[in-house]
Order: sequence, then C-alpha cells, then structure tokens
Amino acid sequence: MTPTILSRLTNVRKNGAGWTARCTAHDDGRNSLSISIGDDGRTLVHCHAGCDTEAVVKGCGLTMAALASPNGNGHTTTIKPRIVATYDYRDEQGTLLYQAVRLLPKDFRQRKPDGSGGWTWKLGDVRRVLYRLPELIAADHGEWVLICEGEKDADRLAAVGWVTTTNCAGAGKWRDEYNQHLAGRRVAILPDNDKPGRDHAAQVAASLQGIAAEVKVVELPGLTGKGDVTDWLDGGGTQDQLDQLILAAEPWTPAAERSFFDQVETAKKQVRSKAPPAPPAPWVKFPIESFPEPIRSYVTATAEITGTDPAFAGTAVLPCLAGAVGISRALRLRDRWIEPSVLWCGIVGPSGSGKSPALDQATYHVKKRQAAAFELYGQERKEHDQAVESFRLAFEDWKKSGRKKNDPQPEEPIEPICRRLYVADVTTEALGPILAENGRGVLLCRDELSAWFNSHGEYKKGHGSDVEKWLSIHGCRDLLSDRKTGDNRTVYVRRAAVSIVGGVQPGTLRRVLDPASFESGLAARWLFCCPPRRQRQWTEARIDQRLDQAVEDVFGYLYGLEPEIRDGHLDPVIVDLTPDGKREFVGWYNQHGARLTDADGAEAALLSKCEAAAARLALVIHLCRQVTGDAGDAVDGDSIRSGITLAEWFAAEGLRLYAMFSETDDGRQQRELIELITRRGGTVTPRDLMRSSRKYSTADQAEAVLQDLVSAGLGSFDVSQPSQGPGRPVCRFTLADAVDVDTNSGNTAETAIVSASALSTGPEMKVADEWEEVVL
Repeated sequence: MTPTILSRLTNVRKNGAGWTARCTAHDDGRNSLSISIGDDGRTLVHCHAGCDTEAVVKGCGLTMAALASPNGNGHTTTIKPRIVATYDYRDEQGTLLYQAVRLLPKDFRQRKPDGSGGWTWKLGDVRRVLYRLPELIAADHGEWVLICEGEKDADRLAAVGWVTTTNCAGAGKWRDEYNQHLAGRRVAILPDNDKPGRDHAAQVAASLQGIAAEVKVVELPGLTGKGDVTDWLDGGGTQDQLDQLILAAEPWTPAAERSFFDQVETAKKQVRSKAPPAPPAPWVKFPIESFPEPIRSYVTATAEITGTDPAFAGTAVLPCLAGAVGISRALRLRDRWIEPSVLWCGIVGPSGSGKSPALDQATYHVKKRQAAAFELYGQERKEHDQAVESFRLAFEDWKKSGRKKNDPQPEEPIEPICRRLYVADVTTEALGPILAENGRGVLLCRDELSAWFNSHGEYKKGHGSDVEKWLSIHGCRDLLSDRKTGDNRTVYVRRAAVSIVGGVQPGTLRRVLDPASFESGLAARWLFCCPPRRQRQWTEARIDQRLDQAVEDVFGYLYGLEPEIRDGHLDPVIVDLTPDGKREFVGWYNQHGARLTDADGAEAALLSKCEAAAARLALVIHLCRQVTGDAGDAVDGDSIRSGITLAEWFAAEGLRLYAMFSETDDGRQQRELIELITRRGGTVTPRDLMRSSRKYSTADQAEAVLQDLVSAGLGSFDVSQPSQGPGRPVCRFTLADAVDVDTNSGNTAETAIVSASALSTGPEMKVADEWEEVVL
C-alpha cells in the first residue's frame, strides 16, 4: 500500500527506513509528512505540523480503511497506536513517579509503574510534579527558569543550556502545588502561538504572582500557526536572541497587557463580525504655544516655508535641542528619580507630505555646527600629521644621541578627536566608539527611521539584539559593547546619551512596530506625530536672518553647557524643581496615575512613559528659556506646564496612530475623507469633493459618501438655492466640530516671524533694529 500513497504525494524523499513528503492537508512549504511501514505491514502516516491523519489520507484520494489494510484490499483493520517518545516525571530524589507518553497516530497519555516491572495507564492518586524537577532544584537560583508547553520543548531548551520545565497534560493543566519549586525564582513563560497557549501562559503567570521573584511572558517573534519554541529554534532562533527577548520583556502584571498584535487580531475579529473598531480620535492642533521664543517662531516659519503642519518641525526640533544639551544637565524630580535630556521623536507622513524639508530645517543648526567641526578636525589632522613627522625625526635623534645624554624622550603628539554632534549610524557597534570619544552624547538623524528599527539584529549573526542596549541608551545608562574586530575590542561608555530624530511613512511604521517593540517598551519611548496633509501653495516666505541668529544662539548656549567631572568621568549637573514646579508636577502626576490605572495594552505602555517624557521636555524647554533670561536655574512651573502639555499631546497622538494601524479599510477611507474636508476648511459640496479626489467620479457618488458621514453623526447637510437666478439647489456638507487648522499654507509670513520686541535681550544676544530676510 505504501507505494500507492507515495505515488500520490509530492517531493517524496527517502529518510532512513521510511520517507518524507509534502503534506496534502495544508500548504506545506517543506516536507513535514513522515511515511513508514509498521511491523504488521500497515502504512504509518504522520504530519509533524499537526494535521489530522484522515485529512492527509483524503488529500491523497485514499480512505483510512484502505490505508489500514496490510494487503491493500480495502479491508478495515484497526491502526494500533505506537509509542514514539516517553518523558519521565521524577520527584526531588529522582524517583520515577510516572511517564508522559507520545503515541502515533498523534496522541498523549500518562502511565506509571505497576510495581511488577510493567505499566498501568491509570495514574490514580500518584503525586503530580513538574517535568525535570531534580534538574530544576539543582540549578542556580539566579538563573531564569523557562516554562514551555510540552516536554519536547523543555528537553530542547535544556539541551542548549537553559533551566526549563513544564507541566504534564499541556495547556490549562497547571497546578498550584507546582509553585513551591519556583518560589523566589525568575520565571519566563514561553507560550505556544495560539489562544490556548497564551491563556495557559496567563494562568501560570497569575498563579506565580507573589511567589516567584519575577515573572515574564515572552512571545517569540516570527511564529506561525500553532508554533512553539522548538519551531522558533528550528527557524534559526538562538540562545543569545532568547536572552535578549527575556531581558527586554516587561514583567507580567495581573492587568495583563495585550500586545499590539492582539489588538490587531481583535480588530480583525470585529471586522468579521461587522462590529468595526473605534475610529481614531480626530487630529488635535500641535501645542506650538508651549515652545519658548525664538524656537516657537522658528517652527512656525519652517511650517510656512515647507507647507507643512507645525507639528513636523516642532516634533523634529525637540531631539535636536535635547541632543545639544546631552548629558550636561538632568532634571531631579525626587531623590533618585532623575531624567536626562534624551528624546526620540519621529515625524510620520506619506511620501510627498513634506517630512524631509521640515526635517532639514529642524536639523539645520546642528548640521551647520557639525560641518564646522569637521572642517576644524581636518585642520587639526593636518597639523597632527606634521607634528608626527617632527616627532619621528626627533625620536630618531634622541635614540642616536639624546638617550645617552639622559635627555627626555620626545612626547608623541596626541591624536586629535573629531567632535561629533550628530550621526547617521544606527547600530550600537558603530555608535560605541563615537560616544566613547564624545561623552556629552550625540543626535542620531535618519531621514528614514525604518533603518533604525530594522537594525537591531544587524551584524549580530544570530547573537542577540540591540534592543536592550537602546533601552539603556534612552535611560542614559552605561553602554558596554564587545567587538570582534578593531583595536578596542571592548567599548565602554558611561552615561550613553543618544537623542533620535527622523521621518517614516505610516505603512512602514506599522510594519516595523512589531509585537516585540510594544512588549519591550521600545515603541512607547517614541514621540510620534502624524498631522493631516496641508494643501501646498507657493510662498516667498523666508527665515529672517535675525530669527536665524537667535536660534543659532540657543544652540550655542545649549552646546556650551558643561557637565561635571567626577573621578575622571562626565556627570550631569543636576537641575532641581522650584516649589511651584514641584507642585505642578506632583498634581499632574497624581491625576495621570489615576488615568493610568484604568488603561491597558498599548495605551498603558504609552501612558507609563508619559511621566518621564513630560520631565525631559520640561528640562529642554527650561534650558531654552534661560537663553533669553526668562528662566532661572531651577525648573519652574511654566516649564513644567509646557512639558506636560507636550507630553500629553504626544501620548494622545501616539494612541491616535495605534488606532489608525488597527482601523478597517472602510474606517481608513472615512478618516481620509474627513481629513480632506478638513483641509478644505471643514465644508464641501459634492462637486468640490469630485474636484479634490479622483475617488469620486460622479456627484451622486460624492453625495453618497458625505451622506454616510451625516448618518454617522460626523456632520450635516445644508441645502440652499443658488445665489444667482434659478437652478439646482446647492447641497453643502459641514463637519461637526471642524478641526481648527489653517488649511492652506499656514500662518502668514508677518505672523510667522517674531518681531524684534518679542525677543528678550540676553547678554550674548544682540537685537537688530530690523529683520533681514535670507534664504536658508
């Protein structure tokens, strides 16, 4: 019979005493079907992906009865289960209590010794224990204990050096008595990639709360179907990568946070059930008033010149300012809660939305200073080369005669260091040496941020990820990199500080923000903005020379802030809160805490980082205010309020983005329609809509989509007679609560540029009588 079934399979290959082939019951990308002949002559078929044997056989055009017949005559016989694996469950002393038995056709049962050298399949009241219990007890208590969903997975993990265990009978069978052996241990649970697996992980994590020292649920990236940790390892996963995933995962809490992946799956289910997810919140105007002068006017003028919303330039300039401060200053909120000047900001928009021009203007002053630093370094390099040649000649003379006269040995010239203000390198391997030589920190600027998100495993060759290092950098903590090449194999940076700015398209951001980014907290550390597109119009607006110089002075002041030197290391000068600054922050912190208590999932992760963001933004705002003499040494209430306003705006904008990522096609089209109407001032006629978008080819079609908005309570129709003579009534749609946004080219050139009287004159800022316009 076996030749018959083999003739109906594809990619058949000999494998030991049997064969492998592509399974007929699922879309098999590689051989997952095993075929062999049993001792009694019957054909044994098994799909390692878990397909039902009868489905496989039917896919071959055969019947189970025919397959079970040794002679192929179609006579039905019973397929006798065959044991293919056994797993011993032993007590603390190593005494065998029972076995888990894997059978073919696929089945799992348990048996125990019957006391007479045989087995009984009735466990009765035998004590249940964890798998590999003796090894678990003997392991170092400081090591992570990995809990998976099957003995095969546990043995696979143990083979590569992990302390691992599982429970008998699979998902949903965890017993409270197992917890005693995990008291005080650090536990990482690796669920199978399906709902039972995730539910089982949550059950185990909840059971271990208050017993284990730390509990994490680690979802493995890249799993398909009902994949498990063995599949992940077979797919190229390594021990180092698993190390990084465990370290990056947030501790599990009773209010189990749903990953972004789960939210997307929920949205898909709502679509299938015709219950659409909640639409994204409407766009809220960027709080440009929170910026101090002259930064506020510079951002407004940049928006005018580039034809973009001020959110683009405002978001992009913040990490530039934070990078200029570097580690020179840090804000102390209470005894050991100190926030550094590190901000990661991304501007999100489709191609052609003006991201790059806005980014260029925001980073102009940083790049201008970097160009000057490169030029200075070139001069110093030439001087150094000349000094090296002089040293070489002097050293030769010293060896010939000076040594005998006890003349001092010539000193070798010190290698000049290029001052780096910004970089484009996205890996910590490349950044390490630069940060080691530039202790104040740098700005990482990328026109396309996807390169940064995709680089976290680059150059690792399967040996871990950069995610954990980037989390440390965001906290301005130490960075330690071990390199395989170069003169310095180990690079250590004390207080590594890298602010990041860049642009990204919405679809790209949706792809790179994978579940691991949310679960590690990486996504929540980003401040994103995604304003609606503006209608571009030609403008002759320019950056006024006086305004440009005022912004240059701000960057000069920030770059001039010096950190303290303690024991040969750079440390930030600690900035405290004024009494009113403390009152403002504490009052908001308590209100925010109440809101955070009611949040879950990606919202909870984002809001949990809002407190640190508010403090960091307030610090940057306050230091900018110092340039014009508008602020003292300590961070006051005005700066705290500005930081809070910006942080809350970015949190709301982040949640709006998450909702956009989960929206249905209909929801996205409705949102884009609302944005189009908003750009036209919040009101349109069907004919206006036809002229604005090729999607609506007829007046009836345009009127129908507007009527859908009316039915959804998002606007209303106003019908009026033509102003001149008889004719068809004019039907005009108006959005409800239309967004207050300048829909054409932004503010006028006169209001976009601050007047001379609006700028305070600090000791290092000379105010000209008139503005002079120059093009950047």
